[in-house]
Amino acid sequence: MAKYTLTRRSFLRLGAGALVTAHFMLSSRERQALAQSKESLLMPVKQVELPPSIVGGEPWHATGMWARGTLAGVPAGSLIHLVEFSDPQNPQVVTIDIRDIRGDCRDIDFYENFLVCGLVRADDRRRVLIYDISDWKKPKLVSTVQSGDYGTVHNVFVAGKVCFLPTIGRGQGELFMVDLTDPANPVSFGPVEFAETAPTNVHDVTVIGNRLYAAAWDTGFWIIDFENLENPQQLSYTPVSYTHLTLPTNREV
Repeated sequence: MAKYTLTRRSFLRLGAGALVTAHFMLSSRERQALAQSKESLLMPVKQVELPPSIVGGEPWHATGMWARGTLAGVPAGSLIHLVEFSDPQNPQVVTIDIRDIRGDCRDIDFYENFLVCGLVRADDRRRVLIYDISDWKKPKLVSTVQSGDYGTVHNVFVAGKVCFLPTIGRGQGELFMVDLTDPANPVSFGPVEFAETAPTNVHDVTVIGNRLYAAAWDTGFWIIDFENLENPQQLSYTPVSYTHLTLPTNREV
């Protein structure tokens, strides 16, 4: 029997509030067979309805999705959904409610048995929430990153033991980091700066190996070497307008 495994963004979001698992979950042999038969690789397997949160008077069902193994995290404003689908026909959902801190989560990622949640807004300078999901049905908040250096975390990306935090939305939108070596006691550092300039209005990042690729909205696109976290090196900067998103790939370019 084929094992079902997911990578980040392996769900497709089709329509408001509907998450659809697709044949991405098939083994490479099965995917190849489907491709040769010219069948669609995007054939829905199951639709999962998630309860919305209310942001600015409007319902929010999902602002993104990350997955690891057969567990997906779906941020949705003041709600964070965990969707487990080892049985794709019978997915299970647990919802974390952060309305008590007036929090708004736009993006999440995984670190070992922990869920890392970035906050666009929340009480008491809360910027990142870290949950122990060893038992995914009973997520437990183990630590909170608080900071006055930046006011919002729009995106989170975990690479190794470091979580990168693009902070567009308030202030300069610089790139900060959190050391997750001890998830119960995370350590913040940054922002990333160079001799002549620094990334600002950073909207989204992807890390492949030691290199970080940053979409910095209206200030350009950056490639940064983080082999030495204490001394990152700017490899490339392209001053283009409105770079919104970066996505990981295994392809060599």
